[in-house]
Amino acid sequence: DGVSDRRAWGLLTYEIKTLVRRLNLIGKPLIITALDRELKSQDGNIIGMTLGLPPAARRSVMAMADAVGYMYIDQKTGERYIAFRDTNNFYEVKDRFSCLNHEKPDFSDIFKKVISGAKEPLFKLRAVTKK
Repeated sequence: DGVSDRRAWGLLTYEIKTLVRRLNLIGKPLIITALDRELKSQDGNIIGMTLGLPPAARRSVMAMADAVGYMYIDQKTGERYIAFRDTNNFYEVKDRFSCLNHEKPDFSDIFKKVISGAKEPLFKLRAVTKK
């Protein structure tokens, strides 16, 4: 629409932050997917992977999310996994529940694992998933 790249980037950041805040207020389990972005050092070497969002939006998502994972393919088996922990600090991941590690990408199983292994504040998640 003729908007400068810098202004468009700012508008995108604002929209993402506003959307995530509103969704967070619902109080229900929420899964957000995003493409990844390589982090490079000054000499061009890849030093990490993060969410492919504008920096301010990325920080907002990381702050509000209870879990952030990175999907990868195991080179030996060819199977897909979502890493919620990374001992090498290469991927920007997070697990506030302290029960996720490298999980198969089946969100029903991930929710079950969170519910069974989580601390007290998951009463909303329990109420939503039990029928």
